[in-house]
Amino acid sequence: MRYKYAMSGPKAPRRLEEWVEDYEERDDSKFVLSPGEKIYWHRDHGFFTILHDEASGTLLVPKMCGDGKYWRPQQCRISKSLDRIKPL
Repeated sequence: MRYKYAMSGPKAPRRLEEWVEDYEERDDSKFVLSPGEKIYWHRDHGFFTILHDEASGTLLVPKMCGDGKYWRPQQCRISKSLDRIKPL
């Protein structure tokens, strides 16, 4: 799979606002949290958001920018901590 923009190795620590600007540039959209959406951020690795759909028991990750290899275990840990949710 080819991406529009490549992440080139570790970046210098960045503020959340800088990560959001990067996300908006890459996604061509405005960053707005939906009701119930939570954000997880690390200055070296970027951010992701989660939305827990209790009706279906799913955990959605609607927005993410940064180091996916770092965030994947974090997302799995969060999903396991919620009842009825299992990571794919």
